[in-house]
Amino acid sequence: MVTHDGTLQVKRAKIDLLRSQYENFIVHENESIDDMVANFTKITNGLIFLGDAIDNDQKVQKVIRALSPSWGSQSYYIKRVKRQRRDGAHRSHRQP
Repeated sequence: MVTHDGTLQVKRAKIDLLRSQYENFIVHENESIDDMVANFTKITNGLIFLGDAIDNDQKVQKVIRALSPSWGSQSYYIKRVKRQRRDGAHRSHRQP
């Protein structure tokens, strides 16, 4: 298979752009959940398509960090549930 250098450069540029959008992702104060999910999914699906997938745990952490201060109690709840699930998974893998 022969790949054109220009094609690789375009792919790398697209990955860099999407990675930058991912790293700088924030949830705007008046943004709806549907809009936030659509924007975040567009970024992460673009990365998947280009072969640069992001782990689901990383995505969850990114969304939690991206929430505006008005989401404080919801963010706390999400973190708590995630921690409980993680701790439960660790307990279920322990030998008696």
